[in-house]
Amino acid sequence: MKVRALCATGLVAVSVVPATAAANSSIRSRLHRADVALNHAQDAADAGNDAGVVSGLKGATRQTNLALKAALRMVKGDRNNADQALSDVTDQQDANALAAIDLLDGASSTVVGAINTTLIAADTGRGQILTTIQGLGDNEPDWGDALTQITDDVVGELSAAGDNYGSSDLSTGGAEDVLTAYVSHETDAANAIFAEVANIGSNADAVLDGDALDNLESDVADAHDSLDSVTGTSAGNTTSISDAVTKLAALDTAVGQLADAVNGASDSSSYDSSGYWDGYSGDNSGYGPPSYPGYGNVGDNSGNATVNGDNNTVNVGGIQIIINNYGGGYSHHGHGYGHYLPDSQGDN
Repeated sequence: MKVRALCATGLVAVSVVPATAAANSSIRSRLHRADVALNHAQDAADAGNDAGVVSGLKGATRQTNLALKAALRMVKGDRNNADQALSDVTDQQDANALAAIDLLDGASSTVVGAINTTLIAADTGRGQILTTIQGLGDNEPDWGDALTQITDDVVGELSAAGDNYGSSDLSTGGAEDVLTAYVSHETDAANAIFAEVANIGSNADAVLDGDALDNLESDVADAHDSLDSVTGTSAGNTTSISDAVTKLAALDTAVGQLADAVNGASDSSSYDSSGYWDGYSGDNSGYGPPSYPGYGNVGDNSGNATVNGDNNTVNVGGIQIIINNYGGGYSHHGHGYGHYLPDSQGDN
């Protein structure tokens, strides 16, 4: 709209930009800067310019974090186009993580440290998104599809990580350890975020995208297979990757069950949860505790979610889906990453 403002030369027309439009513009600007910085980091890596890589990753992370902060304000305020704003930000988080994983190939310890910081930022941001959505009350069920997509982003990164073990030189700067730390953290992240998707699915008012869940099921299977084929890592990393593979197998089953329930393809009378998650201890030793209330836990917005030992049981379409509760293990502040860094990099 137009309003009149008095200036030295008299009345002039002044445009008033709606708050939502201004926020969207700011987010787009931040994400453009993040994308430019990320491209600079990749170009610098090609040129063997470590300082340029570090600077580019730092810029991409900073601008993405600022965009996320603005997007979460829109989500909390139930503003128009908040879903698109958040989607744009999570796309950039995914791009940052994938680029960082790729940059580990032959990286120096200085670059590995910057990559580690970038990966921690992606993990942290996803924790903030989940916590925000869990606190939306009546609006929480509206965000199931957004969380499904974030879970899909995570497992796509896990697939890329699995491929990188075989195709990249991870022998320098502690690169293999940093990549394995991220694999371990984001496997738990995928489970924690999907637990909230399933909890939302148990709400009678929720409408989840069955096609998106089918795609997620396929992508989880791909991540599982990619990591399951990894060989030649250190003993400690081999164990961590094996644990991730076990968790992804269970996640694949849970996603498939929810997809079937949403798509009306399951016969609840044939569902048997006995033995589900057998063999998984739930021990994420070294993984820091959540720093936000409820992070990694299934919420109680529907009244249908119950906690059963270390597992969450949710009822979706008459089907009991059991999802391991990684609440004691999944931290989005990067606790547990520090010991994976080269000694010269210190702790985070």
